[in-house]
Amino acid sequence: MFFNKSILRHIVYKLYSKWLNGAMRRILIIMGLVVVGAIFQLFLRLGSGQAIYSVPQAKAFQYAPLPSDNLLANPWFQSNCSPNQVGWQITPTDTWGGSEKTQNPTVVNCNGNWTGHSARFAKEAANDGNFHPNVSAFLSQVVGPVDASKKNLKFHALLVAHRVNQYKAEIFGSNSPNGPWNSVWVPFNIEDCLSNDCVNNSPPNGVCNSGNRECLWAEVSEYILGSANPIPNTIPTGYPYYKVEFVMNYPNPDPSKVTGDVGGKLARVYFAIDGVGGGDPGGDVAGDYNGDGRVDLADFLLVVGQYISEPFNIFDLNLVATNFGL
Repeated sequence: MFFNKSILRHIVYKLYSKWLNGAMRRILIIMGLVVVGAIFQLFLRLGSGQAIYSVPQAKAFQYAPLPSDNLLANPWFQSNCSPNQVGWQITPTDTWGGSEKTQNPTVVNCNGNWTGHSARFAKEAANDGNFHPNVSAFLSQVVGPVDASKKNLKFHALLVAHRVNQYKAEIFGSNSPNGPWNSVWVPFNIEDCLSNDCVNNSPPNGVCNSGNRECLWAEVSEYILGSANPIPNTIPTGYPYYKVEFVMNYPNPDPSKVTGDVGGKLARVYFAIDGVGGGDPGGDVAGDYNGDGRVDLADFLLVVGQYISEPFNIFDLNLVATNFGL
């Protein structure tokens, strides 16, 4: 049997005209233009190295990159999308470890689902064999040499915790990388926070300690530190070397708890000095969404793929504006 191609084209045209009338065609054209414009904007921003999302987070636990003047190495406690404490001194050595989960802060798209990382000193569950109640665990890093005439310090970190005897951040200065160390600043010091989920519940009228808790890190950190941004402090005497130190001590866990109820975590640590250049950003590159230390086509395709994988994103004008800067 032979088909008349002109008749077939006529039938197709009639169907097209009937079901895709003028109004529908205009809608499809507008949607297409929005998609093309959004992808074009995304390509331009990736090419310029600009971060797409803003502080504190725009998608789950994703955060903006740290300022380039950060003096600390490995501030995200990860390397090649795996937990890592390289650059940090841990005492006792079997206390602070690493955490890897989608509920941790992140600046790169690890594992394709924005898995984040953090330093962690906590008891995971009531039946864990290795834990250290009522022991002070130290996590520290020495930076320098720097210009000792510069005395304007800046600090920030993200933290969450359950019950703790103490959770403190302290900055020390010295004329030598080996000390002796003089305390110059205590950005925060939480003591005797022993009620259920005490630190996470500490913000008055907090709204983040429930559900998927996407804003928990930001809410707790802003309350404890008094700001969502780096906090400044001018010290009377500058030093060529500084030690950034965190200490945590947690009580005996509640044996009735199925999951851990003591200890805490730390991520996105920032320490800088006005007028002093930054150190290693820890792979923290604006626009690097797959964590390979580069901003290239792979990052572009990754973010575009995630964006269009959610079919209703195109109808969410606020999301379009936030993610693509339209």
